Amino acid sequence: MASVVNRIYRIAVAMIVVAWTIVVASALDPIFPEARGLLFSSESNLANGVAFFFFCIGIITVCVIVVVVAVKAFRAPE
Repeated sequence: MASVVNRIYRIAVAMIVVAWTIVVASALDPIFPEARGLLFSSESNLANGVAFFFFCIGIITVCVIVVVVAVKAFRAPE
């Protein structure tokens, strides 16, 4: 039983990380007007790069979570 609770806890923490990375990246735009986070290039400023990488962390993490949950859901019962 503790193993199931541990797995659910890890997924919940990962979803909280996803939520906060998206919120922080979105909050950078009103603070720094050129920090949209849509493109990472050598011409962009530091705030834009930080927002871009926060979005990347959130998107990659949510993709990993979806794949893990799908694999666990379709795996044959043990």
